[in-house]
Amino acid sequence: MARFRDVLKDRNFFCLWLAQIISNFGDRLTQMALVALVYQRTPGNAIALAKLISFTIIPVFLIGPIAGAWVDRLNKRNVMIISDLLRGALILTIPFFIMSKQILPIYLVVFLTFSISRFFIPSKITIIPVFLIGPIAGAWVDRLNKRNVMIISDLLRGALILTIPFFIMSKQILPIYLVVFLTFSISRFFIPSKMAIIPDLVPKDKLLVANTLADTTHMLGNVMGLVAAGILVNIKYIGAIGGFYIDAASFFFSAGLITMMAQKEFVSHVREDIKVTREAFENSIRKSIFEEIKEGARYLRKYDDMHFIVYVFFLLMAGLGAISCVIIVFIQESFGTATLDLGLIGMFLVGGLLLGTLIYGRFGQRIEKRRAILLSFAMMGISIILFTFFVRRYPSILTSGILSGLIGITASPIMVSLNTLTHETMPEEARGRTFSSLEAVIHLAFLIFMFLAAYAAKYVDRFWTLTAVGALFSICGLIGALFISGKPKRREII
Repeated sequence: MARFRDVLKDRNFFCLWLAQIISNFGDRLTQMALVALVYQRTPGNAIALAKLISFTIIPVFLIGPIAGAWVDRLNKRNVMIISDLLRGALILTIPFFIMSKQILPIYLVVFLTFSISRFFIPSKITIIPVFLIGPIAGAWVDRLNKRNVMIISDLLRGALILTIPFFIMSKQILPIYLVVFLTFSISRFFIPSKMAIIPDLVPKDKLLVANTLADTTHMLGNVMGLVAAGILVNIKYIGAIGGFYIDAASFFFSAGLITMMAQKEFVSHVREDIKVTREAFENSIRKSIFEEIKEGARYLRKYDDMHFIVYVFFLLMAGLGAISCVIIVFIQESFGTATLDLGLIGMFLVGGLLLGTLIYGRFGQRIEKRRAILLSFAMMGISIILFTFFVRRYPSILTSGILSGLIGITASPIMVSLNTLTHETMPEEARGRTFSSLEAVIHLAFLIFMFLAAYAAKYVDRFWTLTAVGALFSICGLIGALFISGKPKRREII
């Protein structure tokens, strides 16, 4: 049985793993800084939060499918490095827009950053960018060197984030939304690259452990970022602006680590990718890219296992979408702070996710993946109901934190198992476009239910929205666990 240390001995995987701990740490700082920004301008407004989050999702649909197809053709390492550098550069623009009081450019930066991530994630695996950029990125990623895509994505995202502090200082909120939009658009290229490269780095018998560590990467960065963000954003001399600078630096650092994944010269890969990109663009004019996007969608329909994965992802993201904005305002109103208590509770949540991921990575190979997913849904739903009740009736950070950690522990097997099932089902040459097409489906559910819940918050108590989602998760999980067969069928649908 593979162990964590066996996978981490691989130098390339270790660099990818460490790079994402740093990058996710910076992401949490940016997200908390944006939450604080919205809270300062429109406290208690779930719709305002929903609008901001939507700019992180659109790239999944615009860029994701194209990036996914390109990532399957490129060096995934270079894709991730470039993605990190670009995202870091984009984030650096946000402080400028904040200082200049321009909100639209911030939206644009967020969109670009997450569009670049579409290349990073299908070179591994946020939301309007999911729809607008995601399909395009998924197709492109299958064509490009995934390593190069990730490097360029990180560089662009870092540069974009650097602009945000300037917009904060100039008190321009609209440019900030644009920056967020652009940053997440770039992420549409990074994410499929990262997801697609993992099976290339480790043998199949270590894939579950590798995916567990990849999720652990996300959890560790989240824990550190949430704790730091909850404190730093409330410090006068750091605040939201300082958080964006740190996030930009994290993208550049991530790009540097990804550069260390291979011994070949980076420039040679870039030249090769430029050639492939030019050819891919010419082919895209002849609609070959869109044919590959359709192929990614066909793969989702082709296998029985993918049907289960799509249904579960849709349920999960619909529930999380309904919760996302509501729970932030729910916690802010219950504890009376913008980010401090939110960050602390988030720390417990991610800590629970990390602990649950480690436990599942160690013992999860003994449990059939689909049954583990459904049982996790049932337990997670009960945990959400308990959390909601105690936050409303007994708003204690310690109690709320423990229950938040319980949600994390019970939810952790879901993503690990879903990603592993997808890796086991999909052929290597189509992983990028498949992940991007899958993301488009699940983020559509997130976006729709996020806005529905945000508008419903005007008429329905947030307590009942959270309770209803918890009950839905539990009921679906229990029914599914009772009726699911013992072994999955990998039959192809003709």
